[in-house]
Amino acid sequence: MKFDLISLELSAECALRCSMCSLNRYYSDKGYMSAGVIDRVLPALGRFERLDFGTTGETFQHPEFLKILATIRAEYPELLTHAVTNAMHFDERTCERIVELGLHTISVSLDAASAKTYHKIRIGGDYSKVLAGISRLGRVKARRGSGFPYLNSTFTASGRNYRELPAFIDLASSLEIREVHVNNIEVYHEADLKQSLYFYPPDDLADVIALTKELARTYEIDLRLPAFEVGELPPCRYIVVGVTKDGDVVPCAALMYNREYFDLSQQKRMYQKRIFGNLHYRTLDEICASPDFTEWFEPFDKGEYHNDCKDCVRRFGVICG
Repeated sequence: MKFDLISLELSAECALRCSMCSLNRYYSDKGYMSAGVIDRVLPALGRFERLDFGTTGETFQHPEFLKILATIRAEYPELLTHAVTNAMHFDERTCERIVELGLHTISVSLDAASAKTYHKIRIGGDYSKVLAGISRLGRVKARRGSGFPYLNSTFTASGRNYRELPAFIDLASSLEIREVHVNNIEVYHEADLKQSLYFYPPDDLADVIALTKELARTYEIDLRLPAFEVGELPPCRYIVVGVTKDGDVVPCAALMYNREYFDLSQQKRMYQKRIFGNLHYRTLDEICASPDFTEWFEPFDKGEYHNDCKDCVRRFGVICG
């Protein structure tokens, strides 16, 4: 089976304590991907078209991220590279370096159009610092005449912040962000059930979304919206070769570590970590070619799902836009 995407968990650390995040509640094994694991990943990267940095923690917090990126870009210049970030680490040196190295895309998680809402959701973050960092990156790109990294932004919508969506489109335009992905929260805590827009859609949600769409058209921003109610089951978009910081190879970011969540019937379920091998004992090529790994993906080609996946809310389109 051909896999286009590999996701590397360079970091299982994050200085933020976001209200909707499962990392600090369920992920106790913190730390960074070691040089040994990275050395074992590198020889196999040529089989992939895309590389995502970031599945659990903050990629730019890894002390050697820029060095790792430089090595990968030098050895695999055709490999498309993507990073997810809270944008708390966009100092001058980092901005200069990622533009110089040609990191292709960055998704900035913001979740608010005001400092007050931002600090309620992204606890430990600094709204002014984030906006200044994004602006700094834009200036470096302009000075160097580069279109990379291409920026998009994510907005995880809930009852706490959905009314700021129109203002968020204004903000994205001012920061020269041309693509906005709106996500629903995946509910990990019972207290968040009432905050879920697909469990409890507020009366004015349709009006807010309509205005958001209108502004996105005006600014020519590519707006990606999730479903706000469960409809026809779409194909799973989460087929990926994932490598944890410790070298475990997993088939999906949702199955990277054990954590509870609430399914679409608001019943508590458990994502169980599913490991197909470890890079300390087998190469990535050997694991990807193994019968147990390739057979695990076969049902997806038929629109079928494993027991691991049958209650996963991500596959119903209500999480990611």
